[in-house]
Amino acid sequence: MKLECGPHNDRRIFILELPTIPTFPNEHIRKLWLRSNNLIQGNKIGCLVSGGADSALLYFLMLEENINTGNRFEIIPYTILRIGAKIPAQNTIDWVHDYYSVPRIPLNIVGDPTLEEIYQVESGAKDVLGIAVDYLYLGIIDDRPEHYINWFKTSFKETFQRRYPFLNLEKSHIIDLYDKKNLFDLLKVTTSCNTGSVPACGTCNGCIARIWGIEQMGLFDLL
Repeated sequence: MKLECGPHNDRRIFILELPTIPTFPNEHIRKLWLRSNNLIQGNKIGCLVSGGADSALLYFLMLEENINTGNRFEIIPYTILRIGAKIPAQNTIDWVHDYYSVPRIPLNIVGDPTLEEIYQVESGAKDVLGIAVDYLYLGIIDDRPEHYINWFKTSFKETFQRRYPFLNLEKSHIIDLYDKKNLFDLLKVTTSCNTGSVPACGTCNGCIARIWGIEQMGLFDLL
């Protein structure tokens, strides 16, 4: 999947590719390849779904890409149970599953929500890759400095098992992808509020970034 997205003055290319699995001459060679890459089955992908706009979109697009490329993988959502995350995470996963006529499932809880924000994702990633999942996709974006007030911005690098398809996109590009895919109904069930408030507080880093992204795309009726 390859899409151009973002405001007219900052167009960027989004590329989503699922892992490539080689063709093996026999089962012995396949098992050697799996072992050399620390894989278990080679066909299971985890996706961290927090209930936020970024991870919900990524999960939706991963299922779409999997369908379009022959359903080669089992894609499994996992959730770090942060403050206020349980209901929006379940709602976004349910929405995506209903869209694709996939049975609803309870949340797969991973990670340690008691850790500081910057360590929660790492704890969740380690849990997912430690429970029979071969690859992990994370919806982390290129947040702007003004959306990181009192936070520490960490660096994320792709590995063979960890993929970050949104890492070159800002929130405005995410909102544009929602627009291109006609997914505003999905966007409405997500939350970007770091406080877990209902309705969203409108003043935390997550809320400010979401509002900024919507404004950058001129979609003011979404506010």
